Amino acid sequence: MRAGSRIVATGLAGVCTALFLGQSASGQCPLGTSVSCSANSAGNQDTICCQPGGPDVVVGHLDGQVNSTAQEVPIGSGNWFDAFTFGTTSCNIGNLNLQWCQFPNNLHPAIGQSVFKVKDGRIEQLGVNWLKHGFTALSGNICGCWGGAGSCQGPSGSVLGVGCSDPYTASRNASQSNLGPRWRVNADTGFFPTGPAPNGGSVPASWSCAGSNLGRLIRVRSTDLEASSATVQFYGEAQYVAQDDAIANNQNNNTSYRRLAMSGGPNNFTGTLTGITQREQAGIRAWKDFGLPDGPDAGTDPDPDPNVVETEIQLVGEGFFILAAKATDLGGGQWHYEYALQNVNSDRSGQAFNVPLPEGAAISNIGFHDIEYHSGDAQGNTSSCTTNFDGTDWPVTQTSTSIEWATQTFAQSNNANALRWGTMYNYRYDADLPPQTGEITLTTYKVVGTVNALTVVPGADCNDNNVADSIDISNGTSEDVNGDGVPDECAPPECPGDLDGSGNVDVTDLLALIAVWGAPGGPADLNGDAVVNIADLLLLIGAWGVCP
Repeated sequence: MRAGSRIVATGLAGVCTALFLGQSASGQCPLGTSVSCSANSAGNQDTICCQPGGPDVVVGHLDGQVNSTAQEVPIGSGNWFDAFTFGTTSCNIGNLNLQWCQFPNNLHPAIGQSVFKVKDGRIEQLGVNWLKHGFTALSGNICGCWGGAGSCQGPSGSVLGVGCSDPYTASRNASQSNLGPRWRVNADTGFFPTGPAPNGGSVPASWSCAGSNLGRLIRVRSTDLEASSATVQFYGEAQYVAQDDAIANNQNNNTSYRRLAMSGGPNNFTGTLTGITQREQAGIRAWKDFGLPDGPDAGTDPDPDPNVVETEIQLVGEGFFILAAKATDLGGGQWHYEYALQNVNSDRSGQAFNVPLPEGAAISNIGFHDIEYHSGDAQGNTSSCTTNFDGTDWPVTQTSTSIEWATQTFAQSNNANALRWGTMYNYRYDADLPPQTGEITLTTYKVVGTVNALTVVPGADCNDNNVADSIDISNGTSEDVNGDGVPDECAPPECPGDLDGSGNVDVTDLLALIAVWGAPGGPADLNGDAVVNIADLLLLIGAWGVCP
C-alpha cells in the first residue's frame, strides 16, 4: 500500500468513521483504532472541526517561548544575533487520523518557525529555524473539537486522532541537536527522506558557526530588534508539514501566528507571546490584520490596515504563495510601493518578481529584503557548518515598461537565494505615479514557469491629479468616449495644435501652450514625449490656421 492510502467508512449522516493506513520505506506506520466525529462541528476560536477530506493538521496554539542568550558571531566582528523558539500545539481538524511515526519513518510532521516585524508601513521576516520532527502525539483538546468532553477521545502515540491536539514545549522545540534542515522537506507534498532519529541524520555535527546558543534556532540580527511599541510589532509563526495532510490537499492552512512582545536590548532581547493565536493564518497576514496603531492602546490592540492588498497565488498543481502590497502617498506626487511575498509551501520556489510600469515612470529608492540562512542549511550539505544557501540580494533590472528583481535560476545554481517555502521576501520602490490594479509576474525557480497576480502597481496619470487614469475613468471623474483607456481630457485633439477646440490654430492656442511650457505631458504635449517644449511649439505653428 502506498504511503497515505485511505480507507473511509461512512456511517450515519453527518458522522464519519476514520481509519488511515500508511507505509514508508521503513515499513508500516500503525494508526490504532478508528474514531467517529460530527462533520464540520464547531471548536473554539471559530475553528471548524472534523472537516471532510482527510487529516488536516493546523497550529492550534503558540504557547511559551525560549529566549536564547545573544552572541557576537563571529567574536570580535561586532555582529550580534539573538534567537527565539516557541512552543507549539497542533490540532487535527480533519476527519481522519494524522500519521505520527517518528524517524526512521518519515510519516510524521516537520515543524518550522519564524519571526516577523511590522513597522513603518511594512512587514519583514527576520529569521527562520531548522525543523523539529515529530516523534509521538498526545491526545489533548486545545482546539475544542471535543466540546464538553474535555479531552480528546481519539488514539495517540503514532497518530494524532481526529479532533485531538498535541503539545510540544518551547524547550523541546529548541533542542538544537534534534533539528533538521529545511532543504530536505517538500512542504507542498509533505515528503522528506527517511533517516535516523531525531533529525533524519547526515547533518553538520556542529552549529557553533552560527553561535552555540543560536544555531538551528530562529536566529535574528540584534540590529533588527527593538522594544515593541505603538508603532513596532513583532509576531511569531509556526508551521506543520505532513505527508498525509498534503495528500488530502490540506497543506495551505498549516501555519498560524501570534503577537510577540519584544523587550530588552541593545543586543539581548526577550520575546513574550501575547494575545491569541491566529489559527490557519500565515505570518504575512499580520500586516493587513494588525498593520495600523490604535490610539492610546496601540501597543496591545493595533487595527487592521485597509490599504494592504492581499492576493493568494496558487500554482497549478503545486505550491501556495501569499502576496501583500501597499501603496503610500508620500506627497509631492510621489508614492511608495511595498510588496511582501511569502512562499507558504511551494517546493518550486520563487526566482523573479516583475512589476509593470507605465512609459515614463520615474523610479527611485529601490529596495529588497530577505532572510539569512544559517547553521549549514544548503542544498545537499551534510558536513559544513558554514555552507548555506546563497544570501545575495536579488539584482534589479528596470526597463521602460517594468521593474524586476531576480536571483539565479536553478540551472545556474541549486543554492541560489530563491524564495523557498516558509520564507518571505520584500520588494520596494518609490514612483511618481499613483496606484492602480495591475498584474505582477512571479517566475518559479526549480521548475521554470510564470504566474500573474493582481495587486497595486503604478498607473499612468496624464492629468496630474495624483489618481491613476484607470481609476479616474472607472469612478466617472474622467470620460473615455473612445474606450482607449486614456481620459478624454488627455487625448490629443483631432486637429493638433487646436488646444481650445475652436476649429482654428491661432494665437489663443499659442498662448495656452506657452502657459504650460515645460509641463510633463498633457494636451499641449503635441508629440507625446512627456514634456511641452520647442518641438511642440513648432508643431503648433506648422498647423496654423483653420483645421482641415
